[in-house]
Amino acid sequence: MKHFHFRSAMVCAFPLAMLFSLSSCQKAIDEDISSTSHMPQGTPAKVIFTLDGFTQSREPSSAKHLSSPRTPITRAAASAASDVAKRIDFVVFYGNDVAFQAHQTDSDAGFGTLTANLTPGDYSIVAVAHNGQQEAIISMPTKVTFNGNRLSDTFAYGGNVTITDNDTGHNLTLRRAVACFRLKTTDAIPDTVAQMKFYYLQGSSTLNPVTLQGTANSKQTEIFDIAQDQHGRVGQWDIFTFPKTTDGTGKLVVQVQALDKSGNVVYEKLFSDADIERGYRTVYTGNFFGGSTAAQGGGFQVGFEEVEWKDKTEITY
Repeated sequence: MKHFHFRSAMVCAFPLAMLFSLSSCQKAIDEDISSTSHMPQGTPAKVIFTLDGFTQSREPSSAKHLSSPRTPITRAAASAASDVAKRIDFVVFYGNDVAFQAHQTDSDAGFGTLTANLTPGDYSIVAVAHNGQQEAIISMPTKVTFNGNRLSDTFAYGGNVTITDNDTGHNLTLRRAVACFRLKTTDAIPDTVAQMKFYYLQGSSTLNPVTLQGTANSKQTEIFDIAQDQHGRVGQWDIFTFPKTTDGTGKLVVQVQALDKSGNVVYEKLFSDADIERGYRTVYTGNFFGGSTAAQGGGFQVGFEEVEWKDKTEITY
């Protein structure tokens, strides 16, 4: 087995009114690439790709604009895809043409293992492991997008591979590609709140999986429904973006609104200068609804299962 670990070249007030052959469920391209003129010619080899490593993007940044210190990552990387993701989307390109693609969910047998029949030649591979409700859209070796610009905790791999006549398989290590902004309330969610809406700028929902850089100026929105039993408790919500800088850092403008059942804004705040960094979670903790502490105590979290996050120093607002 050959092992690949591709290294990088590397979230209110603007005035609020103004702001804003296969296993499992793999799906192969229905085409015999050995007889297609623009694909390599020859006898296809059965090649197994195993996604068996999931790591943080890199060591902590020393960027001066970040307000809190970074600590080295010491926890071992996850080895099972099901530890970090609910979906895997995988595409093999020959140039910009798709030679093979597969899509899996964590309920599939063999989640994280993909088998392709590939004629010997040079290919580009893109693998995305994430927690979204729909498949990632991998349109070329350097572009991944998501329906509705909605992101979840996401790991990615982008790199090149040469397939030989006697090739049997390759192990791939994916790196965390997102930064996370977390809002934690110290006061209880009022009975009037039906939804929490996050609208945020200056991040990207489009990813270059080779460099892990965000490549678009995206306007992202996430809306979280509040169940009846969540009233009277503190709240916690996570949103995600792909930082656009080469060093994986940046700042988000995040507008947060609490909506009633008719969609009216009943509480709102703007976080206009939120530091973010790929592989790190920025946590804002404070009194959001104008109350004191949660009447029933306890906590509430809306988000995705997390592995190996390193928090920045919490910010009280």
